[in-house]
Amino acid sequence: MKKITKLILVFLIILLGAYVYTHTLEEASVDLEAAIKLETAEHTSVAFETAQTHTKDKIAGVKPEDVLLNEVFIKLSNCIEDGRETVTFLNLTEEDKKFLSTNILELLETYNPYSGYISSCGFLETELGFMVGIYYRTSLFNTSTEVTKSTELANAFIANYISSEDSDLEKIKKAHDFIISNTDYFSSKNDKEAYSSHVPYGVLHHGKAVCEGYAKTLQLILNKLEIRNIAVEGMDKLTATTDPNVLHMWNKVYLDGNWYNVDPTWSDPVISNDTFTKIRKDISELILLKSAYKYFMISDEELAKDHEWDRDRYPAATDDTLAKRIKEEWLHEETQNRQYKLLSNYNILADYDSLKELVRGSINSRETHIYFSILDSSQFEESKIGKKINEGINSSSKHFKQYYLNSHDLYDNARMFELILK
Repeated sequence: MKKITKLILVFLIILLGAYVYTHTLEEASVDLEAAIKLETAEHTSVAFETAQTHTKDKIAGVKPEDVLLNEVFIKLSNCIEDGRETVTFLNLTEEDKKFLSTNILELLETYNPYSGYISSCGFLETELGFMVGIYYRTSLFNTSTEVTKSTELANAFIANYISSEDSDLEKIKKAHDFIISNTDYFSSKNDKEAYSSHVPYGVLHHGKAVCEGYAKTLQLILNKLEIRNIAVEGMDKLTATTDPNVLHMWNKVYLDGNWYNVDPTWSDPVISNDTFTKIRKDISELILLKSAYKYFMISDEELAKDHEWDRDRYPAATDDTLAKRIKEEWLHEETQNRQYKLLSNYNILADYDSLKELVRGSINSRETHIYFSILDSSQFEESKIGKKINEGINSSSKHFKQYYLNSHDLYDNARMFELILK
């Protein structure tokens, strides 16, 4: 008798739990339009606005008038940012369901800064609606913690560096510069380390990322600044010839009626000790000045010189006048002055004879690493540079059997040298 009573009690508890769960879920999903309005008010989605207004026919046939796109971005973006695993959509047609199941990952990858956490999505027909399940690369707790922290750090950057008086172009530049100045390119085969390099947390917390992490961090910051943008998946032409499975990611940014390409990864040079055996912080900055804006706000035509992508999938960037104006008018004097200040610490050569005297004096002072620079490399011939180095060595108090000369092209035709005596 006691066993029967216990079984009845357990059965009643199960029924009560099922009722509460079902009632709660129905209540949460009862009115799709009201739910969308509520979530919109709580979580304004700039990424969605970009998708709805600018996809046109570029993303899997999506048109801007598709109401479903609204539901996708508001509900899925909030799901990820709130640390949840499921979203239920009501009253979807079979065509809508097919659209969701076919395009959801592609759309999130293009418009959501936290898509790097998602490994896959599942779909389930329920009595309450069409349920989308999100499978994360790491635990839900880790994902939620890192998303929250990334959002806080992005907000902190905006509060500390962005002024209300800044133009949108200035805001984009500040976000771009912040990312490349504080991030090292980092790729790991360790699964626990690898996923973080694909998301904003890798950049904002660890200072390490691969191209997706760079692009998604820029997307996160620009979304918060309400500047329209998308992430673009493609390849670099050099890698494509050797390994077509290695993908690359960068951004397209919408400004004053035009789309522009920004590749923060390629704006951030990988500086190796093979280039300079004794790398210094200011030398790395010199190299950065040369390349930092080569991939900033440029056209498709310019980017296509070393990038490949499906042009039918993304909006075209046709304007090439902004990049020229940025480099020639806005950045030229600033970059030139900064470079000269840094090079002044490294023996700017006036002529060939000054190189001979520099080498001779350095050897007599027992230096084996000699740094020097020239402001206009077109005025110096490499053969004559080598000749003056030999003359300086031969006229010194100590003779060396060999030397190595490393050099790197800098901004505005300048060049930096390191002479290593053996």
